[in-house]
Parts: sequence; C-alpha cells; structure tokens
Amino acid sequence: MPSRDPCTSRSEAPDTYEAQLVRHRELRVVIHLCLMAPPGASLANPRVIRSHPMPLGQCRTFVLVMDGLSEPHADTAGARRATWQQQGDRTIGAVA
Repeated sequence: MPSRDPCTSRSEAPDTYEAQLVRHRELRVVIHLCLMAPPGASLANPRVIRSHPMPLGQCRTFVLVMDGLSEPHADTAGARRATWQQQGDRTIGAVA
C-alpha cells in the first residue's frame, strides 16, 4: 500500500521510497548560543572556548575574532562542567 510523504506530498511505494529521495526544500533556523565563563571573566580574555563540535562550528568566526582556540568536547554540558571545574582560570569559556 502506498504511503503518504508529508515532506513532498507525494505518494510513494514503500520499496521505492529511498531510491527516490530528493531534497525539495531547506529550512534555516536561528540558533542562539551563550558563552559561559567563570565569575570575573570578560570578553577580553577568553583564550580557550570549549563545546561540542557543532556549536564550535556555528561560532567559528567569533572564536577567530577573539583569537581563541576551540576545544571540542563530547557534549555542551561536559564542556560547561569542565570549564566550571577550572574556575580559577578566567581564560576558559564554554559555548552552549
């Protein structure tokens, strides 16, 4: 029995569906990220910015402008946790 494809509004037979996948439209989404740092840190001193690789890629221009180094982590929560554990170092920040 043919199934209805909600993205293309076409009917496709289940066995031929994957062979006929075509991108029909794109969606752009605004993403807001936050730079978190220990108390007392300022935008003048982040040198290492930690996060998951996806947010690091999304803010790569900011990292370059700040002359910082990006440090990838498995997830944003882990990056924040690692930054919080080094509270004395005000040159480390995390993006989430």
